[in-house]
Amino acid sequence: MQLKQWAIALIAASFVGCIYHFLMPQKHFSSILKPALTAFFIAVMVLPFLPGKKSAALDFSSLLTTEQSAPTTDNFINTAIINAAAQRVKETVESTLSAKHYAFRSVEVSMYIEQTGSISINEITIDGVAESKRQSVHDYLKKKLELEVTVK
Repeated sequence: MQLKQWAIALIAASFVGCIYHFLMPQKHFSSILKPALTAFFIAVMVLPFLPGKKSAALDFSSLLTTEQSAPTTDNFINTAIINAAAQRVKETVESTLSAKHYAFRSVEVSMYIEQTGSISINEITIDGVAESKRQSVHDYLKKKLELEVTVK
């Protein structure tokens, strides 16, 4: 069992355990249900370390084989990282402009992950800046944050 399949199995076991825990009456089945759920979760957790073909019972590879079925975990994580980084850059630009009392409507940030794994900025666009202030906003951000921006 691969690490990704093992993680999915652990998440599925936790999810099933939570569902059963919330659906069962607390008073009558609590003493039986909690140890059973614990044993089930531990069994799923140690399954990859057992010898033999026992690990094939929880093979989730069919869920992740085709690109049409669902986005891969790596793509989901990459998207989350890019979105978080873009949000951080956007907040930094907005706070920098606000501290200098520049009026603007919005800040848009486009980022990507390079082949080396580093995150790079594709483009930063600041919209709604008065035409007379566009060059000064551009120059200020270039000097203050060392960023090349498009000011509209």
